[in-house]
Amino acid sequence: MFEIKIASLTLNMPDQPNELTLGQFLKLREEKDIITQLAILCSVDKDDLLNIKYSPKAEKQLQDAIKLTEILNDNIRDYFNSDACIVPPVTIAIMDKVVRVPQDLEKEPFWPSRKVKEVIQEKIQETGTGVAFDPTDKAADVIAHYLYVPFTGKPYNEYQAEEFKEVIHGLPLTDAIPLANFFFLKWKSLYLTRFSCFLTGLRMWRKKLVSKYLRSTKMLTSWSLFLMVTSYYGIQ
Repeated sequence: MFEIKIASLTLNMPDQPNELTLGQFLKLREEKDIITQLAILCSVDKDDLLNIKYSPKAEKQLQDAIKLTEILNDNIRDYFNSDACIVPPVTIAIMDKVVRVPQDLEKEPFWPSRKVKEVIQEKIQETGTGVAFDPTDKAADVIAHYLYVPFTGKPYNEYQAEEFKEVIHGLPLTDAIPLANFFFLKWKSLYLTRFSCFLTGLRMWRKKLVSKYLRSTKMLTSWSLFLMVTSYYGIQ
């Protein structure tokens, strides 16, 4: 985390993906205005930045702060190209409660799966199928609907699961993305052609073999895996 100063403002800016929440990440993907992006990163109101009293020094500090965002940008890119974003957690901490992640979705209640399939199919209608399909902005939806029951211990409720998304938005990015990828990849047959689905499954299988080998030999190397479900936000 960087501590930066712009005029009278002292701000904290994330420089690592684990310092960014899923909610911040999703907002950053939607925003093109650099001042708004900086406000999101530093968890301040945009007006706080717009109301800074101008001076050459303040302008230089603002420009330096914007340049620093490239460090986070690069680290997010590296994260999405790493193995870490596809290794699903067995448990996840949500509001200080440890929740076990369902591993076999066929044994889970029917209604969460139905809702998640609807979310994916709605996204398909917007973007089409194939390798360009990117449902990242629906990450909170799939996590919320699948983890509502394990978190609350209550019967599934679609409307309350929708509200649960606000809690999911607060998860660290590095917790949320592997989890969302796990759920998305379970339903890859909905948005990939049969051949692409086969190739993705093959790559996943090879990835598991390589990861197992590297863990046993402690070799410092990595394989890049074709992923269709994530992208970094790309501050310009």
